[in-house]
Amino acid sequence: MEEFIIGDCTELLPIKCDFIITDPPYFVRDVIIISRSKNPQKYVYRGRNIEVGLWSWDRFSSEEEYLGFTEKWFSRAVEGLKPNGSIIVFFDRLRQYYLWELGKKYGVETKMDLGYILTNSVPRARKVDYRRNIVSAWWGVKGKASRKEGYIFNYELGQGLGYIFCSNINSFRIHPTEKPIDFLVYQLAYLTKENELVLDP
Repeated sequence: MEEFIIGDCTELLPIKCDFIITDPPYFVRDVIIISRSKNPQKYVYRGRNIEVGLWSWDRFSSEEEYLGFTEKWFSRAVEGLKPNGSIIVFFDRLRQYYLWELGKKYGVETKMDLGYILTNSVPRARKVDYRRNIVSAWWGVKGKASRKEGYIFNYELGQGLGYIFCSNINSFRIHPTEKPIDFLVYQLAYLTKENELVLDP
């Protein structure tokens, strides 16, 4: 049975749950326009210009405001997470240290970084660096990763990898930063049992 609770997660949390996986705002600071029609270096691009960010739900006045927002939802989310339960957060890889610090503050042990490698990443229009094909996520466990105390890692599925290969969504996309279902299914298989409650704030 699917159930959706609509509202501000910082007001609705905490919600008792077995597992958390979420993709909060990354705080993309600027609107970036990639020109594909004219270029001073005389590269030939075809197609319309590409505008990246700034989405209405990703607007913060400063780094301090963004980190305060992150701590607010993180602390309330893990408050409802069962002891020994896992939390996975898609997060800016350059700021993942902040989740490590929040984990220490709120009793969540950092396990490792997870993620996926895109098999169909978008070419770089500006031709000045590599394709962005690695998407990172932070993984932590509330309390200790102890099987005796209820920690779940379904090792019988095999010695899995923290990163898997999968493709990005090309159609039927509802959200601009939607994550591949393959990755979500993979993590749910290893870190949950059947009929457990999964929270995505």
